[in-house]
Amino acid sequence: MGFGRWPAGAAGSLPHVLVEEAIKTDVSPQKKYIAEVEAIKSVDLIPQVSGYVDQVLFQEGSVVKEGDILFVIEQDRYIANVDLAKAALASAKANLVKTERDYKRQKALSSQQYASKSTLDTAESAYLQAKAAVTQAEANLELAKIDMEHTEIKAPFTGLIGKAEITEGNYVSSNSQTLARIIQTSPIRIAFSVPDKDAYMFRDFNTSGLKTRLLMPDGSILNENMTSFFVNNEININTATLPVYLEYANAKRDLLA
Repeated sequence: MGFGRWPAGAAGSLPHVLVEEAIKTDVSPQKKYIAEVEAIKSVDLIPQVSGYVDQVLFQEGSVVKEGDILFVIEQDRYIANVDLAKAALASAKANLVKTERDYKRQKALSSQQYASKSTLDTAESAYLQAKAAVTQAEANLELAKIDMEHTEIKAPFTGLIGKAEITEGNYVSSNSQTLARIIQTSPIRIAFSVPDKDAYMFRDFNTSGLKTRLLMPDGSILNENMTSFFVNNEININTATLPVYLEYANAKRDLLA
């Protein structure tokens, strides 16, 4: 609304008021930045055991859920290794029972001076070795079980899986190659850099006070609400900029890394 007064000496002595329509405008500061989409989580699936790939259990380019079995590697051999380790542990335990019984008997005889000290020492040594053998057999069984678990390669989180780099029937070695790659799509992150003078402005906002609009490559505007953001802790000394990261739920997967 504006106000004005007729010049002195004009016709009439009463003041006149000019009325203008009030227009609502957004006076909040707006900034534009070039940003890129990046996955918060990504992983290359790498085999932890060696063997032939028996099964590939996912559709390439699909969303897989956390815990889904994606690859199976030659389970029969590793099941057999577990059975062998169980048998070795049972044998070690049986030997421990025998050597413990012999040691106790020799100890009793020695206390009555019916057995020599060397005989007692031999029995004690055999007993201690049998105990150690049981511990070793238990550890071997645990390792065999771990290897057995690694024959099933599972999705560590829910995300979009890409191309299967290895197909059924191929031999893989542990820690030697990538089977497939998963990226998390929900939530997802927008990353961009701001001049150091703008970084303080971002730090003054909270999540509810910072409003964003995303201009997509096709020119459309994505008005999805941001769920959180943070400003990185180091300035790039070469560009005098500071990275800023915005997080979005991205439930419809409009944003792709």
